Amino acid sequence: MSDDVVHRLSVEGVDPLALAGVNDANLLELARRLGVRVSLRGDSLSLAGPAPAIERAGPVAQALIDLARMGENLDVHDVERHLSRRRGRGGRPRPQAGAPHHPGPARRGGG
Repeated sequence: MSDDVVHRLSVEGVDPLALAGVNDANLLELARRLGVRVSLRGDSLSLAGPAPAIERAGPVAQALIDLARMGENLDVHDVERHLSRRRGRGGRPRPQAGAPHHPGPARRGGG
């Protein structure tokens, strides 16, 4: 008997190529880095594997889905960036759609 868990995420309204990448490179990278099986069928992205791996992969996959839903074209570097962010190493977040862009470091008050 297998201890694998299957977690399905809705990808309704997402361009499959933007999410999966050329030759499914983004999904393959997610699977390789987190030890899960990833499949994209219709309006569903399925993650299958051990529960701890699914717990790590779910938020990363959802973040990628959200970016693709906003019209972003993703690549394997986006997968790495979101994995790094989940590990607490930072990773520079993309600005949210419609959010103001503030170039340069924040200024400190003082005199």
